[in-house]
Amino acid sequence: MPLLEAIGAKASGSFHDIRELLRLSSKVINSLIYERNVGSRVVRKTRIAQVYFTAVQPVPLIILIGFIIGYTSVLGARSVGAQQLRSIFLPLLVLELGPIIAAFIVLGRTGGAVTVEIGNMVVAKEISALKLLGINPIRHIVWPRLVGISVATSCLSIVLNATLLCAGALAAPRIDVYFSELLAALSLGHILYPPFKAFCFGVLISLIACHNGFSLPPLLNEVPKANIRTFIGSIWNCILCNLFLVTLYYWWST
Repeated sequence: MPLLEAIGAKASGSFHDIRELLRLSSKVINSLIYERNVGSRVVRKTRIAQVYFTAVQPVPLIILIGFIIGYTSVLGARSVGAQQLRSIFLPLLVLELGPIIAAFIVLGRTGGAVTVEIGNMVVAKEISALKLLGINPIRHIVWPRLVGISVATSCLSIVLNATLLCAGALAAPRIDVYFSELLAALSLGHILYPPFKAFCFGVLISLIACHNGFSLPPLLNEVPKANIRTFIGSIWNCILCNLFLVTLYYWWST
């Protein structure tokens, strides 16, 4: 059947992508073990620039989105009362929506940009030139972007969740009751789980973006196609990762 064939092809492609991501991850780990002192200054500068581009520049957008979602959510749920509000607000917005929105913003701003940047380097033969000079592209290109994007995604989720909670207080009937109820329901998992989930999303986005950039043929018209593959592949893998992490979290907390 065509439907089953399409599902099988999609599953086969997903397993192939996972295998390639694991292979790229192993190369990153090897570069950290055997080349940890090679080009440290250059790698550090690239990592800082990546964090600034991914985490600092989109902060106004993150705050605006967090304010709108937090304010409208509490405004629409005021009639259910504080007890129901905290039982819905924390699990839905803080645990789930915050990391996902942060990951989508990072994917839209940075994921495609990294793929296009590396793809243009492949087309311009810059990657081949680095290899001829004895410079490991994994160490100098993938590693700083992996750290920068993953750390930035985690930090953005913290900013977004803090904005959600503060914006919700503006829409609550009584701010003191709102914060007292939320603090009573707040646990260590509500604090640590969202940035950890966003960090995992950032790792996936950075690995997929770098893999699609490195794997494309040296043709200029292939760069936009790689950008599309990064967007679709990141969404698909982040959904699977979110399913796994949600299952693990609620299994652990019960």
